[in-house]
Amino acid sequence: MINEIQQESFKFYKKKVTWYAPFILLVLMIISAMVLGVSGGKWSIMATYASTYIISFILIITGSTIFSMEFENNTIRTLLYKAPNKLYVYLSKFFVIVLYDFFLHILAMLYTFIIASTGVSGSINWGNVYQYNQSLLLNMINTTLVDFLGSLLLVSLIFLTSCLINNNALVIVTNLALIAFGQDISDALLNSVSSLFNIIKWNPFNMMHLMLQYANYDVYHELTKLSTSQVAIGSISYTILFMTVGYLIFSQKHY
Repeated sequence: MINEIQQESFKFYKKKVTWYAPFILLVLMIISAMVLGVSGGKWSIMATYASTYIISFILIITGSTIFSMEFENNTIRTLLYKAPNKLYVYLSKFFVIVLYDFFLHILAMLYTFIIASTGVSGSINWGNVYQYNQSLLLNMINTTLVDFLGSLLLVSLIFLTSCLINNNALVIVTNLALIAFGQDISDALLNSVSSLFNIIKWNPFNMMHLMLQYANYDVYHELTKLSTSQVAIGSISYTILFMTVGYLIFSQKHY
């Protein structure tokens, strides 16, 4: 599968959006820091200046094209012809996107250091104890790792929709709509339905609150109706489910 990963990495490297994204991330994080200002304080640093939303947007734009562009251009046939099996092609694309996702999260932490050093969030001491009896620095690192784990659910959803829909623009719009409205619909259902329907709290969009619940437990625990560990387990479970279903669809397609 090494050859497939190298091919996918090369194609991903050649995309302009791959290199524009880090600059977009920086600009939007600066804007977020300026909007939050001193009032955002330590929490905005812990949450790396709302980078979770920005990275989600970037992943949708970059990840949604990884299948659909090849479906549209019919280059998927050549790719599958050269690969030993379809699973290698599928997993190699997943590996490249996950690696890029991890890179963006590391970059978000580096940008947070730079932005916080300007004093936009007030006077900051990285060693001071903040949440979970941890230093602010450790809070930021742990929150980033939790967000990375949660972002894998988004990646799996992108793969599922990309295998279902062959049109590039439609895949992007669909994923943006799911992220923009999915969590709101989940929240509305949880706030309106009877306790007899507690199964609804296990819907996949509720699991996308993972990072926010970790960073602000009291508020989001009331919203999700689940503990942070339950949200994490749900997120991992749906990631595996969506990736599996996505592959089954991918493997059954006729090219």
